[in-house]
Amino acid sequence: MGRDDIEQRLNEEVQFHIDMHMERNIRMGMTPEDPKREALLKFGGQERWKSEARDEVSAGLFEGV
Repeated sequence: MGRDDIEQRLNEEVQFHIDMHMERNIRMGMTPEDPKREALLKFGGQERWKSEARDEVSAGLFEGV
């Protein structure tokens, strides 16, 4: 799996979690303009999450060495 594949999977994973937060916010009755903003705030920095995921993948690769 190449770097581009990993980045694509990370982007999809982050988007999935943001979408889940948005859906929960909509079910809770938020107005249409608020769910995405609230989901992004609650989820936190997307790059931070991707960086932590990269670190975990790298650590797993080195454990097998």
